[in-house]
Amino acid sequence: AQAALLHMQMLCVEVGAVLDTSTYNALMLAYARDSATAAEDGLDQSMGVLDLMDKAGVDKDITTFNRLMEACSSAACVVDPSEMGDKVLDLMHKEKVQPDVETFNTLLEACGKLGWSRDTGHGLEVGSKVVARMVEEEVQPTTDTFNILMYGCAWAA
Repeated sequence: AQAALLHMQMLCVEVGAVLDTSTYNALMLAYARDSATAAEDGLDQSMGVLDLMDKAGVDKDITTFNRLMEACSSAACVVDPSEMGDKVLDLMHKEKVQPDVETFNTLLEACGKLGWSRDTGHGLEVGSKVVARMVEEEVQPTTDTFNILMYGCAWAA
C-alpha cells in the first residue's frame, strides 16, 4: 500500500492535485480486485489503506468501506468472511458511516463463496444472519440480496 500510495502522491504533485477520499477509494478498489488480495497478506494491505487515511486526516465514506468489504470477499478462501465482514461493519459504526445494501450484498456474496451446504458447517444460517443484520441496521434487502442468497444455495446443491 505504501509504494502504491507514494507513486500516487508523486503523480498528484506533478499535476497539482491532492490525495482525497476518492483517491484512497481508488487504491482500495485496486487492492480489492487484485488477485493478491485473495491471500491474507493482500487483505492486510487493503486494511492498511484505512491506516494511511487516518494518518493523512482523510475522511472515510461508504465507498471506502464497500471497497474494503469487496477485499474481504476476494479473500473469502483464506479468512472467515463473516468474521471479517463483522469487523468491517464495526469499523463503519466507529467511523459513523451507515452501511448500505451494497455493503450487505457484498458480505452475503463473500459468505456464499464458501457455500451454503451443510458440509461447510454454516448452511443457510450464515446467510440468514446477514439478512437479519441488514434488517436490524434498517437496510432494506433487495431482489439482488435474495438472488445472491439463492445463488449460494444453488452452489451448495
